[in-house]
Amino acid sequence: MFKMAAWAFGPCIEALRWARPVISIDASFLSGRYKGRLFVVAGYDPENHIIPVAFGLAEKEEIISWGWFMSWVRSEVIGDKSKKYCVISDRHNAIKAVFASIEYGWKAQGPNAVAIHRYCMQHVAENLHKKASGSDDCQLKNFFKCKLANKKNPRRFRVRWQELKTNNLRAYRYLRNCGKNRESDRNEIPKLYMWAQSEDKGHRWGIMTTNASESLNSVFRVERRLPVAALVEGTWYKCARWMNKRTQEAFERLSSGERWVEPVQKKIVKHDAKSRSMHAFVVRLDLGEFEVKVPGPYRDGSGYEYETFKVSMPPVPNEIELEEDVIYQEPNVGYTCDCQKPQLTGIPCAHFIAVCREMRWNAYEYVDNRYSVWHQHTIWSKVPFHSYGDESEWPVYNGPTLIPDKDLINRGRRKVIRGEMGMDKMEKSKPGGSKPSRTGGQVQQVNHDNPNRHIQWKHSNLAGGPADHHQGPTVDEGTLH
Repeated sequence: MFKMAAWAFGPCIEALRWARPVISIDASFLSGRYKGRLFVVAGYDPENHIIPVAFGLAEKEEIISWGWFMSWVRSEVIGDKSKKYCVISDRHNAIKAVFASIEYGWKAQGPNAVAIHRYCMQHVAENLHKKASGSDDCQLKNFFKCKLANKKNPRRFRVRWQELKTNNLRAYRYLRNCGKNRESDRNEIPKLYMWAQSEDKGHRWGIMTTNASESLNSVFRVERRLPVAALVEGTWYKCARWMNKRTQEAFERLSSGERWVEPVQKKIVKHDAKSRSMHAFVVRLDLGEFEVKVPGPYRDGSGYEYETFKVSMPPVPNEIELEEDVIYQEPNVGYTCDCQKPQLTGIPCAHFIAVCREMRWNAYEYVDNRYSVWHQHTIWSKVPFHSYGDESEWPVYNGPTLIPDKDLINRGRRKVIRGEMGMDKMEKSKPGGSKPSRTGGQVQQVNHDNPNRHIQWKHSNLAGGPADHHQGPTVDEGTLH
């Protein structure tokens, strides 16, 4: 009897080997005749385009299914157990158990750790909304995402952390304990790095959400209605189409002489504009120590003060040549800054660009090579897709005949209306009322005087995919952005 399955395509596996060592995992419901879950593993290219890496099918989200699927990903997709990857997920208990045990190949803590595990910022915000919300719940959610989780500067993070402790002790206690394996364990040390970027040390490369894998769940919403063989075939055709499109785009940019991807160029221009009001001072050139003064107004508006940042770097840039069998766990740009932006993202910050202006250096030479156009082209073109030919030419299958579990077959008409989830309630708390369903489904309003009478239907954009609740890439059915 059919129980579980997993599959991945060679070009996608090879693409992951050249991408940043960060993957996102998530599961969604099968919406057709058969009950079950579709597991998805997604990676990121230099422009944060989504790489569909691996897929799996199981009856439900539990430790047996997640453990089997992640063990298969480690052995068949990752291959080398010595390669560490940062995995971003929600806080499902089964996923937490996978990273707490060594038997699945993804132990994330202790001396035998072989992986890095981090939580999705959006899911933590949703849980914070449930457990510590009040009349200002929307403000609390925005404060958490913008002022705490996304902060890179450790000094500014500590100020906001103390501010939260003073103003909302309930939210402070939840965030302090949510990184633990067991929130009620008082002896376990708080793990703020599970959701706070300033404590991450660059493992997640600035990627804060599971938007990649969740977007794939929406892209494959049609395939999730199909039987297993048709589902696998549908993922093959879409992955082949995306791979071909991304290869052509990267080749055009490479042919035009571009060296760095467009998002990096925009950030460098933005940081360069900010750096023009800063003052760089050489402390010890032979040791590569610099000091940068950043002017800013006093909080009471009485005048101006200066915030000081220390930049440490070698006198000449370190060129990092990436080989096929080498994976760097965190960004390596050859220097450090107190703001931590270069260490966390691999892109020069405004303070370092001020130093480059003082020393007449080229800031682009200090961008991590994983953001190069050549690297992007290698990701999408290293191994191409090939047609699998006519079924009559396939190798003869001599294995057992698999039949579906009758208990997992949905009876009656397929349901197309999904229940309201926590993120929908979070959006309703925003000024201006509720928003359409983020899954492209339908939201039904019911007359409470007569619950059996449906008084109004609201349709979201059924063709455009999910609403953008997460920070990061967005997806439509034909293209991965």
